[in-house]
Amino acid sequence: MRDSVRISGWLLLGLIGFVLLLWSYPRAFPLLPTEVSVRGSEAVELARRAFDELGGIPDEADLQVRLQLDDALERRLLRDLSGRQLEVLKQHPLGRRLSTWRVFATHGSAVYMARVDLSGQVLSIRQRPGRRSTPEFDREAAKDEARQYLRSQGVDLGGYEEPFVFEDRDGGREVRFRLYELPVELDGVGYGLVVYFEGNERSGWGYWLTDTTSAGNAEEARGWRNFGRVRFVASALLFLVLATLFYRFYDAGKLRLRRALQVAAFVGGAGALWLASFIAHRGPAQDVLIWWVLLGSLFVVLVAFLAFLVAGVGEALARRGWRQRLAAFEALFRGHWRNATVARSMLHGLTLGTFGAGLAVATTLPMRWFGITPSGGQVLASAFRNGVPGVGTLLHDLVIFQVPQFLALLVAVPFLCRRFGMRIGGALSLPVVALMVAPPFQPVPAAESLPWLLAVTAIPLGLFLWSDLLSALLAALVMRMLVVAFPLLLAKDPWLLAGGVVALGAVLIPPSAALFYLFSNRSFTYRFDPMGDVPTEVLERVAERERQRFELETARVVHDAILPELPERCRGVEIAHAYQAATEIGGDFYDVLPLADERRVAVALGDVAGHGVASGLVMSALRGALQVHVRFEPRVTQVFENLNRLLTDGAQRKLLTTLAYGVLDPESGRFVYASAGHPLYVVRADGSLVDLAPRSYPLGVRRHLRIGTSEVELGPGDALFLFSDGLLESCAGNGDEPFGYNRLEESLRRYAGGSAQDLLAGVLQEVADFAGAGSPDDDVTLLVLRLE
Repeated sequence: MRDSVRISGWLLLGLIGFVLLLWSYPRAFPLLPTEVSVRGSEAVELARRAFDELGGIPDEADLQVRLQLDDALERRLLRDLSGRQLEVLKQHPLGRRLSTWRVFATHGSAVYMARVDLSGQVLSIRQRPGRRSTPEFDREAAKDEARQYLRSQGVDLGGYEEPFVFEDRDGGREVRFRLYELPVELDGVGYGLVVYFEGNERSGWGYWLTDTTSAGNAEEARGWRNFGRVRFVASALLFLVLATLFYRFYDAGKLRLRRALQVAAFVGGAGALWLASFIAHRGPAQDVLIWWVLLGSLFVVLVAFLAFLVAGVGEALARRGWRQRLAAFEALFRGHWRNATVARSMLHGLTLGTFGAGLAVATTLPMRWFGITPSGGQVLASAFRNGVPGVGTLLHDLVIFQVPQFLALLVAVPFLCRRFGMRIGGALSLPVVALMVAPPFQPVPAAESLPWLLAVTAIPLGLFLWSDLLSALLAALVMRMLVVAFPLLLAKDPWLLAGGVVALGAVLIPPSAALFYLFSNRSFTYRFDPMGDVPTEVLERVAERERQRFELETARVVHDAILPELPERCRGVEIAHAYQAATEIGGDFYDVLPLADERRVAVALGDVAGHGVASGLVMSALRGALQVHVRFEPRVTQVFENLNRLLTDGAQRKLLTTLAYGVLDPESGRFVYASAGHPLYVVRADGSLVDLAPRSYPLGVRRHLRIGTSEVELGPGDALFLFSDGLLESCAGNGDEPFGYNRLEESLRRYAGGSAQDLLAGVLQEVADFAGAGSPDDDVTLLVLRLE
């Protein structure tokens, strides 16, 4: 009896949420198209027929279509207009332009553009032939032709002002008709019809809009992008922590590799289906298709690997004291879903997810009093831009959003709760979960919406703490899919309607099927058998390989930490530097050290032969010795003698190292230097170069090295340019020709006279353009010092 009452309460909660969603959705998103009847492929055909008036589009032209959203205008309308005004405006072309299909094509130098609203009405077409308008443009004749054309299209120009000619940045001319007054009152908005001309020939027509508040509204609408970037960075940082924990737990025998691999396979499979759906729906050109496949496949592999780490580490963290929260999730992957444990989890996730969707939408209604408006454009973008509408969105969410949420719930929450206790840890977990869990939609501005976001994401967090992991994941997915699929369920197009039904069915039907076992006497208990997942010999091979990779990665992190963090300026000298290792561990080193006399600076750049762990160890020893010797005895000859002795005394083999080192006095411009097999340049402000060629053998060749010092004067604006030979040896991607000295000197002359950062960036860009993508064959290091 008690179970029946409890189950009835949960079902009632879900029903309340569903009714609340139906009531509040059209009020929260009044400008969303309620009867979408045209999908992208149909918009292309409508655009083709519209272009027939202008001579048609060549058959070989490749038409691309994409959903275009005007988030800034939507923000303005929702913030400044009442519900009745919005209902009036929704039937106006100004309201229909919020979400349109943008059709674009090129053929030779000609460009074809069109906008079709989601109900199938063409809002604009334009053809740009790829040439500028002729100077003999007859403005009065163009105005007359524009009037005649619009009247022939059935447009009553009685409500429009006298036309005026507007010239865009590319030289195209437009005859614009400004509407006397809009159906609603909007300050700072100019709106009307436009007829486009190229030369004296009509090239299209459409609607034009200017809004003095568009820049601010657009900036507010883009606020959630920063939130997404923070989520990405947080995921990347946690990825590094997970990698470390993974290896530690792996060596301790706490990981279930089989379960982690199953989770990764599920995410990877969903990602592959999403990628296929996205490419099939987008239909890009053949040459672009290859890049979509390659980049998309790489991304899916990375996300699957992250899911692998999360599943392994998260289970190990949550296992102690949290086993009951893992039981239903574990049962699904074992195929044991016909029991009360899974049924209760599904009940909690479905009902609270439905309630959360209704609550999330309904709470935005009073938020409009404070200038916060929900972004309907982002809802449409989620429904249409992620592949096949509905189905692509579901697959996208399983890959892009569920994995960060999985990470937050299974890793961050147990860690914080174990460290700070359930109450404090749960409170600290809320902002973490809010950062990683994608909300059902995005109110604008993002900063003012944070209390709403915390309230919405408290639902999956509370479910995880009170119930289990599976119910929390399901609740977040149900909340989002109910909101996103709503426009598809109202679509007139049967294909779009089917996509929404299939997506919601995939989310709701399987969990609903499990509800039949709510009163089952069977339950599922979580058990852990670390040696039952993978054979021992496989574990040993994987453990050895992972341990080696961990050691190499650790060496790379230490190597990066050794590299100096130089200021942008030091004692009147601008400093710019760059470093790119060919492998995880590089052999180049450099430094700029202010001397104790508070006037001069010491500068050094060296290159240990080869690259890898051995070169990296020698590099770290040399740089440490350089800092010590320069601090007590910065004289050029003494530094070279001490570093050469370090390499030759007790070495089992010759460790060749080239080095350029000198002391610069910024006040006098005097630079005393020596070079052991290492080139460097003085780049004069007027573009002339002074080649400071090496005059000694590299360090480590001879025990007694004869070093000859030299001196050069630098003037204001002159720069020292030090570099490693990896720069010169950078080869073009399609051959073996190196960048070489000639190209380097030409590049230095081109960027002479600018700042140190400009000189560095210019050279690096030219090397990148020459060599193309890919890792260099040798370490590349640059150091620039310029007298201010």
